[in-house]
Amino acid sequence: MPLDRDLLTTTKSLECSLKGGTTSDVRRVCADFQRAASKFYEVHECLIRVLAAGPLRIREHSATELFGDYNPETMLIQIWRRTAVRKEITSFGTFLTTLCHELDFSSREQPDLGRRWPSPALS
Repeated sequence: MPLDRDLLTTTKSLECSLKGGTTSDVRRVCADFQRAASKFYEVHECLIRVLAAGPLRIREHSATELFGDYNPETMLIQIWRRTAVRKEITSFGTFLTTLCHELDFSSREQPDLGRRWPSPALS
């Protein structure tokens, strides 16, 4: 995580809200994190929707969980706070990595800005 006070503060708030907050608490802190990250990396903000359990994709020989996605047409990030299979709270590390990944993907859709996020996530 970069040494940015706003990012560090909202990251700690995000961890606390995931462990004991409601979905609306997590949604609010995700929006705060996204604002701080967008300001720090000088990229546009997008909408974030925090949902309950993620979808399970079943194929012939496998099943995969989706933790988040980004829709470039609506500029909307969807992120799930519970796992698809066990319906457990997604671990903080997985949730933060997914959020950063989707924010990174959304910034790539902004041709005027180029890529300013570090890779592979905020590290």
